[in-house]
Amino acid sequence: MESFIGRFRDECLNEEVFAGLAEARAVIGRWRRDYNHVRPHSALDGTPLRQRISGPRASGCTTPTSSSLARADLAQQRVELGEQLLDHR
Repeated sequence: MESFIGRFRDECLNEEVFAGLAEARAVIGRWRRDYNHVRPHSALDGTPLRQRISGPRASGCTTPTSSSLARADLAQQRVELGEQLLDHR
């Protein structure tokens, strides 16, 4: 969680000056989509979070291991917690 918050702060909040709440939501939404759908995550063997959650890896693995499912579940919980934190700011 600390890694997510640090990246969010460094890559989004520290780089932007928001003119209002609507702009903040739009910029944060774009960053969040990139973080969840595009960016590779080392905890998920270099795959984006959504790719891991939506199906097996393109490498041909058809049966995820229990540890990879646990990591994906943990990553999803972190994203959801991060989104809750963003919604309450």
